[in-house]
Amino acid sequence: MYPTHTQPPSTEGWYKCCACKETINPDQYPTGCNCGHTKCDECKPLTPPPSPIKDNSRYNMQYNTFNNSASGSRDRTRRPDIRGWWTCCQCQALVNPNVNGDTCPVCAHVRCDWYCVTN
Repeated sequence: MYPTHTQPPSTEGWYKCCACKETINPDQYPTGCNCGHTKCDECKPLTPPPSPIKDNSRYNMQYNTFNNSASGSRDRTRRPDIRGWWTCCQCQALVNPNVNGDTCPVCAHVRCDWYCVTN
C-alpha cells in the first residue's frame, strides 16, 4: 500500500500571544495560552504561509532566471568533470585521482585494477 499524503491542519483562528509569543490553537487552548494571558487586541492572528502552488511566480523567478553579464554569458554553477575519476569497489565513493591519487578518502581502500572502475 502506498503512503497517503494528509493535509496539514488548518491554522484558521490561530493567533500569536503578545505576552509569550507562542502560537495558540483556540481549539486546543480555549481559555488562553499556557502563560496565563487571555487573548487581547494586541494578540496577532496567525497568517498561513503562501502556498507554493498558488504562488509559483516566485518559484519560477528563483530557479529559472540567469544572471547575464556584459558579455552575454550565463553565470551558472557547472558540474565538475568526472572523467578519469574512479569508483571505489568497497564503498562506491567517487574518487578524484588528481586530489586523492590511488587511495579512497572515505574507506582508505587502495585502488585495485580489477574491481575499481574508472568513469
